[in-house]
Amino acid sequence: MTMPADQRRPTRCRKGFPLPATDGEAKRPLRAPPRGHHRPAFSLVEVMIAVLIIGATMTPLFYMFTRSSSGTVQSRDEVIAYSYAGEILEICQVRGFDDPLLAPGNDKPVTGLALRTADGATVPLTADPRFTRKLHVKEPAIGGTWPFKYKVLNVEVSWKSGEQTRTVQVTGMLTKVK
Repeated sequence: MTMPADQRRPTRCRKGFPLPATDGEAKRPLRAPPRGHHRPAFSLVEVMIAVLIIGATMTPLFYMFTRSSSGTVQSRDEVIAYSYAGEILEICQVRGFDDPLLAPGNDKPVTGLALRTADGATVPLTADPRFTRKLHVKEPAIGGTWPFKYKVLNVEVSWKSGEQTRTVQVTGMLTKVK
């Protein structure tokens, strides 16, 4: 049984390669394309060169990402350290000029701080154990008719970042009428 020519399925594609057989047609073996009619493809050497170029491009990017994340950690630690230093200065202002914590001296470790609430309860102020806090208090002698006494407070917060010890300092002042 033959089909009219306009209803027949073509046996070859535009480039001359045989098309696969359908269910109604006899199966015939596929032939290799004639010489000079190769399908476009990448050789193994081209693939290896592409992988090398992509690897060489991505290595600096990964290095940049790891450096930026360590910079973020360093910035975070500095913000925490400045926060601890500001907290100690605020506590010194709340305690007042004559508090024993504010007696003149250097390198006083600041640990075990607590605040009292309005109802008399004590709230401990804990700090990350990586950070050490020190308070330096100086009371300069001022002669003459200066009407105020004052203390210079220097809070030093240090921590270990990798192999390096980092430090931030914040200075404040308390005054009192003579």
